[in-house]
Amino acid sequence: MGALEPAIYHLHSLRWAHDGLNPTNVLINDFEDCRGMLVLIDFGSAREVGKLLGTSRGTSGWIEGTIEEYTTSSKENDIVVLEKLRTRLDNPTFENSED
Repeated sequence: MGALEPAIYHLHSLRWAHDGLNPTNVLINDFEDCRGMLVLIDFGSAREVGKLLGTSRGTSGWIEGTIEEYTTSSKENDIVVLEKLRTRLDNPTFENSED
């Protein structure tokens, strides 16, 4: 999880939460000096902790509960997804997508 967790915790130290964390908002750096480092992107859902979220918020399957229940910016929103990402990275599954 390398630089991903410190990026989230830095955001939290500023009293903000990403609120849209999911695998599509994490890139893998390919620059020679930091190859493989995870980079957090897409802060369109980010809000100060406690503020109401807009229509851009969370991703089904990555959040706790339903999108309708996901209404307030929270550090916990990010922590839940970090745990899910950690589990996925520790136990990757590969599906055959033959069409």
